Amino acid sequence: MSITRRSGYCSRNLGQPYSRAEARSGVHAGSCAAGNRSDRFGITLTMTSDSELRDKVRDLREGRIGAEDLFELIRDIGRSNFLEAEADVAGLLQHVDAQLRYGAIYVLAFDWDLIRYRGEIERLLDDRVDYVRQQAAAGLGYLLRESRDSAATQILLHRFRDVSEDESVREAAYEALLDIWLPYVERAPTVAKIKRGLPELSRKIAKSLDLSRELGRAEKSGNLREAERIREELKRFAKDWDESWQHRVDWEAVAAIERGEPPKP
Repeated sequence: MSITRRSGYCSRNLGQPYSRAEARSGVHAGSCAAGNRSDRFGITLTMTSDSELRDKVRDLREGRIGAEDLFELIRDIGRSNFLEAEADVAGLLQHVDAQLRYGAIYVLAFDWDLIRYRGEIERLLDDRVDYVRQQAAAGLGYLLRESRDSAATQILLHRFRDVSEDESVREAAYEALLDIWLPYVERAPTVAKIKRGLPELSRKIAKSLDLSRELGRAEKSGNLREAERIREELKRFAKDWDESWQHRVDWEAVAAIERGEPPKP
């Protein structure tokens, strides 16, 4: 299963990442101060106050927060820049619940930009759950953006080239490699290539919906043979869908990264 990454909570759009220099100077944390702010779409988000968060974190530490409420709590902690709970969030990287591991990566990487957690996030590239591995790849790319970090590059290249890996993880690893090696402004050709594929993407979505409706009608009418035929077609379609991201790969850029050279924009 693929989960969309990067939905920014700060006034600055995460689609235009902070440079490493800005992150070191505290621009990211400063721009995420408590209070109301806009997300990437300009929608105002009301932040939970620090006093409320302190009460909730105390409840968490005392075991009074149920698992069903914990995910929403760490989202509030992250977008409110409540760094007093950093250790609590970091501890969730090892939580038995995959959604909480996923959420902890998001907060530590995308909300707080804490590069000191790169090691823990790298290790989650071996997580048993695909969407946690996907988030780990994405978070690693964001933390190390424009750094040309050789160790992370080798780890991500391995994930990208591993044909047995889930397609969503391979795609995230590819995007993370571009994050690490290319300034955002130089990724314009890649973005343009994705946009050119949007009409085809719309057609595939429409076909998937049509097949799903056909399956529903076949099952309702009791036509088991037709229902099985449609299920098989949906399986083939899902496989093609999962692999479609490879058509957007800039293979020349990948080859350059493998040589340790910056890709040409």
